[in-house]
Amino acid sequence: MIGKMLRTIRRRREARRWGIAFSRVRDFAMPDRLLLGGGTMRLSFPPGGEVVTAFVALLLDDEYGLDAIPKLGSGARPVRTILDIGGNVGLFTLAARRRFPDALLHVYEPNRTLEPHLRVQAAGAGAVCFIEAVGAEDGEVSFFPTLDSMTGTVVPASAIAVDRAEAVTVPQTALRRALDRLGGEGGTVDLVKMDCEGAEWAMLEDRASLARIGRLLLEYHPRPGRDAEALPGLLAAGGLEIEKRIATAGGCGVIWASRSTPLGLGLGLDAAPSEGRSSAVGER
Repeated sequence: MIGKMLRTIRRRREARRWGIAFSRVRDFAMPDRLLLGGGTMRLSFPPGGEVVTAFVALLLDDEYGLDAIPKLGSGARPVRTILDIGGNVGLFTLAARRRFPDALLHVYEPNRTLEPHLRVQAAGAGAVCFIEAVGAEDGEVSFFPTLDSMTGTVVPASAIAVDRAEAVTVPQTALRRALDRLGGEGGTVDLVKMDCEGAEWAMLEDRASLARIGRLLLEYHPRPGRDAEALPGLLAAGGLEIEKRIATAGGCGVIWASRSTPLGLGLGLDAAPSEGRSSAVGER
């Protein structure tokens, strides 16, 4: 009971920081505006209770632990570049912008039905938006939407053992190229959030790309032959060490991981990020 009361108090405090009202989840209505960067920005969301759940988790509960990441001037490596893989409607992008107001921020989302909403949030956060999947390789994938707006899965476009009736073909950018776009060719990216409904496993086998990431915030989803027990080894191979694991339903969970070795060690990686903060919202 005390824990529930403390959680509600924390949520109300965070809501005030965003310039919105919050009493409890069951009474919460999605706002159409919030405070960011000293000003008020417009919001856009699809209907559905799952959006409320995500809003509370990312903006009020800090599910990815952004407040625990050191800021510039703390003695730790500053967060200058942020890559949001699986951006959905842009809630993590908003949270990251508030925490790191001067960082360059790229957000990727393959679900085209969410594009109008994501672009509103991305524009308000000064993020560059790509309506693309991110995976192990460049190419095309089939995107399968689900009944709620917050999830969906991708499979290779060449796959033949799936029902394609509901599938939409979308472009996929290789993780290494997404890192290039943000950190410069062969360069590093300070913070990567990855929530892509199972597509994360192929990317986690790309050791060279993992070695270019300073901190990884990962939502993992079990797949046949792949579960949470494999994650420490996969991350360690790319020089990342798990700081915290939060188990959620269905064998899924969230991991906070940071470097156990210097960023880009042995790969000649530490290129400077692209100059300047972009407020343009474009699509490649």
